[in-house]
Amino acid sequence: MALRLSTGLAIALAGKGVNILAFGNDFTFTASTKRIASASYQFAGVLVGDTVLVKGSLSNANKAGKVLVVAGDGAYIEIDGTLVDEASGNTSAVSCYSSGMPMTEALRYGIIAVYTGTQPNSADDAETGTLLGYYTLAGGAFIPGVNTNGLLLANAVAGTLNGVPGALIGLHSSMTNVKCTPVASGTAGWVRFYDNAMVTGQSTSAKRLDMACGVGTGEFRLSNQTFTIGVDVALNSVSLLQRLTA
Repeated sequence: MALRLSTGLAIALAGKGVNILAFGNDFTFTASTKRIASASYQFAGVLVGDTVLVKGSLSNANKAGKVLVVAGDGAYIEIDGTLVDEASGNTSAVSCYSSGMPMTEALRYGIIAVYTGTQPNSADDAETGTLLGYYTLAGGAFIPGVNTNGLLLANAVAGTLNGVPGALIGLHSSMTNVKCTPVASGTAGWVRFYDNAMVTGQSTSAKRLDMACGVGTGEFRLSNQTFTIGVDVALNSVSLLQRLTA
């Protein structure tokens, strides 16, 4: 099989261990909302489900909890543990222990790009071939970092792909109108599923995966590999398999 995960995606799925988020004296803690906020630090890299531990705080030392909410602008997080009201001014260290995230979360609101030729040896490598277009919701425009028109995956279920057992992941049931409006003409050879950040080029931190495509073969199957500029190509399904054995 030619399903290839980038290093960034593999690390995200496996969990990144402990990450010291910040050390400073501008943290505020609010008991009623269980909120930790900072005037200078951005929590954008924290994920719902991560475990947060506070150290060195005057009133909240060793307070911990699972992250329930991450502000869209990264200004604060809310946890399921208890906090004590505390204004800024006391030096604190906030650590985050990240668990592995599911594929559905890692690639949430991402898009699928279609290229000609043979896929790169690694999903960390820069794109090769000619970009034929992007699969988005209803073929709508996509802006990296914005959810609009991005794709959603369904929760994994036990299944098989090409006779190989594992955790099978497909498109979410809400993704009933996914299509590509080609920006170039050519023969589709492979696709890259980018996360919402859509980092292109060589990268060991970007979350993305590559799939071979073909008519009746490959992880990404098409009814026709010929793409013609301006002629929409619908996508009926996507099947990703996390194998039980290497």
